[in-house]
Amino acid sequence: MARLGSYYYSNKRSKGLKSMMKKAKKNRRKSYKSLGRTEMESGVSLRGKATLFVFFLIIIAAGYVLFLSNFFQVKRAVLVGNEKIKEEDIKEVMKNVIGEKRFFVFSGDNLFLVNGNKIKGRVVEEMPLVESLEIKRHFPNTLKINLVERQPFAVWMSAEKKYLIDSNGVVCYELTDGPDLDLPVIYDRQNKEANIKEEVTFPRQINFIRNLLGLLKDEVKIEVDSFSLPDPLGFQVDVKVKDGYAIYFNTERSAESQIRDLKNVLEKQLKENRSVEYIDLRVENWVYYK
Repeated sequence: MARLGSYYYSNKRSKGLKSMMKKAKKNRRKSYKSLGRTEMESGVSLRGKATLFVFFLIIIAAGYVLFLSNFFQVKRAVLVGNEKIKEEDIKEVMKNVIGEKRFFVFSGDNLFLVNGNKIKGRVVEEMPLVESLEIKRHFPNTLKINLVERQPFAVWMSAEKKYLIDSNGVVCYELTDGPDLDLPVIYDRQNKEANIKEEVTFPRQINFIRNLLGLLKDEVKIEVDSFSLPDPLGFQVDVKVKDGYAIYFNTERSAESQIRDLKNVLEKQLKENRSVEYIDLRVENWVYYK
C-alpha cells in the first residue's frame, strides 16, 4: 500500500507540476501579447507627437509670413473722393498711425493689423472737412481710402468772425483773411460762439435758406446779397437783395408759397417802382411792404 500510496502521491504531484507549468506558460504568452500592445501603443503616441510638432511648425511659419515678414507690409495707399483735402495730408496721418506698434509687439503697418478705426478717428479729428471715411484692404500690400468731404455751403458770420459751414450747418473751419469765396453769406444776429464740427443753427433754417436760394434765382430773378437770422428760435430768415431792400420770410411756412406771394407783389404793386425798405411775407395771405 505504501508503494501504491507513494506512487499515487508522486503521480498527483507530477500532475500538479504540469498544471503549474501550463499556467506559467500561458501567463508568459499573455505578457508577450501585452508587451506587444504596449509597444504598438507607444509607436502610435510617437507618431502623434511628431504630427503635432509638424503642425506647430506650420502654424509658426504661417504666423511669421502673415504678421512678421514684409510680404503683407503696407506699401501703397490709394485715396478716392478728395477734392479740397490734399492727399499727402491724409497719408501723413495714416503713416503716423501705422508706424505705431500693435499689441506692443507687431508692426502697425501689417495689412492684417492696420488699425483702421484709429486712422479714421485721427483723420476726422484733424481734418474738419472730412465727413466720413472708409478703409479697405487690398492684398497683398495696399490700402484703399474712400473719402467723403463736407460740401461748403455758406460763409457764417458771427461775433466778428467768419466760418465755412457745410449744407448741414456744420462748421468746417474758421476763415482767415484770404480771397472772397463765391458762397452765400449768413449773418448771425445773436453773435453766438461757433465751434468747429458743430451745428451753428437749427437745421430747418439751413434747409430753408438752401431752398430759398434756388427759388429766388429761378422764380423771381432776384440776386441775393446776404441772409441774416434775427430770431433765436429760428422762425425768421431775412434776405438782403442786391437791389438794396430786405425780404422777411417765415421758416414755419413753405418757401414756395411765400415766393408766390412775393411774385404777385413785385408784378402788380411794385412793378413800376421797387424803391422799398422791406417786404414782409411772414403772415399767411398778407404782404407788407414799406
